Amino acid sequence: MSPLSAARPRFWLFAFGPLFLAYHLPEVAARLGVAAGVASAALLLFFPLAFWLGRRSGPGPLSAYGLAPRNEWWAWLAALFLLAVVAKIAAIAIGVHWGLYLSGGPAGRAIDAGTWFSLLLVTFVPSLAEDILTRGVFAQSPLARSGLVFVVATAAVYVLNHVWRLGAGWREWFMLLCFGIAYGLAFWRTGTLWAALGLHWGWNFAGQAIDAAWQVDVHAQGGVKVLSAAVHLGMALVVVAVTKRGGGRDGFRLPPE
Repeated sequence: MSPLSAARPRFWLFAFGPLFLAYHLPEVAARLGVAAGVASAALLLFFPLAFWLGRRSGPGPLSAYGLAPRNEWWAWLAALFLLAVVAKIAAIAIGVHWGLYLSGGPAGRAIDAGTWFSLLLVTFVPSLAEDILTRGVFAQSPLARSGLVFVVATAAVYVLNHVWRLGAGWREWFMLLCFGIAYGLAFWRTGTLWAALGLHWGWNFAGQAIDAAWQVDVHAQGGVKVLSAAVHLGMALVVVAVTKRGGGRDGFRLPPE
């Protein structure tokens, strides 16, 4: 059993529910007719709640979710962010070649530094919140005793967390499951949630950046979902390859802070 799971194995029982409600508050607010800006800003309430719950967990507000600044967290964040950006660009290029996307050329508008910063920020916040909710919360749970169980279970939670998209069919579920496997595997293999965030944030940022810079339309939605799933499984294999000789980093067996 890892030190985190031993510290407070029931943490997830009282943390998941409030965090789930806080995460979905913006969507609920939007559906109730709240102004878009106000509804989006409601997600910021997630973070003080997560901090307060984390303080009650025993290990601390960052360690509770696997976010403590250790295990070369910054290197994993940066490296896997870049991997996801490259993977997204490659997925678009392959999709255009296969006819899954239709490319219309440059968007025709200049993108300044402020726009890039805004894209980084608006993709970072929801990515971090979702990683805390669907993976970080369970770092102290009994799921953390087994890498396979942890990755599969948190991937399933990730799928179910997309409650507003579950009606889109099996390809949507399959895509989300593969996303969850890649992100959960990055967390488990490196021992830091920052690695999962690198993949998650990088993929979301690249999608927004490509939309801003290039005209790309989805032509075959089902094919795009399967392609995105396959690319994430490819990233998962890269994570396995670069961590298998990682100096004994197996899951959450981390040194004490």
